[in-house]
Formats: sequence, C-alpha cells, structure tokens
Amino acid sequence: MKEKFPYIAAQVIFILFLIVSLSSIFFFVTYEKTAAAVTDVERYSRGTVVHLQYTVNDKEYERTSNYGRGKSIKTGEKITLWYNPKKPDKTVCVRDFAGYYGLAAIMGAGLYLLPFIGLLIKLSNKIQEKRENKQERQFQDRNTFRHK
Repeated sequence: MKEKFPYIAAQVIFILFLIVSLSSIFFFVTYEKTAAAVTDVERYSRGTVVHLQYTVNDKEYERTSNYGRGKSIKTGEKITLWYNPKKPDKTVCVRDFAGYYGLAAIMGAGLYLLPFIGLLIKLSNKIQEKRENKQERQFQDRNTFRHK
C-alpha cells in the first residue's frame, strides 16, 4: 500500500484541480451578456482598470474591473460584459476559456497517464534491482574463486 500512496495522492490532487477548473468554466458559461459603457480608464504597469456602467433588468450598476494588460480601451467606449443573472453585480470583462480547457485537458491526461508512469517507475526500479543483484553475485563469485 505504501508504494501506491504517492500515485493515489497525485490522482486525488489532479481530480480536485479538475473539479475547480470545470466549476469555473461552468459558472462563466451561465453568465449572460450585456453592453457596458466605459466611464473611466486607469492604466497601470500591471494592467488596465476600467470603470463601467451597465443596466440589467432596468437597474443601473457601476463596476470597477481589471481589463487586462496591453489592451486598448478608451473612455466612452462600449464593451461586452458578462454578468451573473442571479447577482448582476458579479461580472467579468473577458471570458476566455482557452486556458481553462488546456488546463482541464492536461489534468485529464495526467489522471490517466499517472498509473502508467507509476508502473514504468516500478519496472525501472525492478530492472535496477536485478542489475545490482547480478553485479553483487558476480563480485561474490570472483571473490569465492580467488580464495580457493
């Protein structure tokens, strides 16, 4: 059981990361789209912060959000904003799933490849052990032959 523990623990960690990634994707998929007016733009070395104004169900909201680094945006522009229909004050400006899909694919592949990697490591250890045993026997045979 001790030999299997690291592999089982790694699989559990992979599963947890996969669940977190997929839940993030699910929440963003349920967000609805609306138009938002950019009321102010603040540029920093780490990215751009935009002040937004948008309307959901005839109620106006104001929100400050990170817009990303290196993206060009001006005051007065209209941008697409995604909001949570249950809590319209929860929004995202950029809904990019590429990173999540890649992460989910890597973790999924890791989940299935991990047992094979474990078997390869175990096989490699057995081969190394056989080599060491063979070398030890050869050494003992030489020493036994010399003493006769």
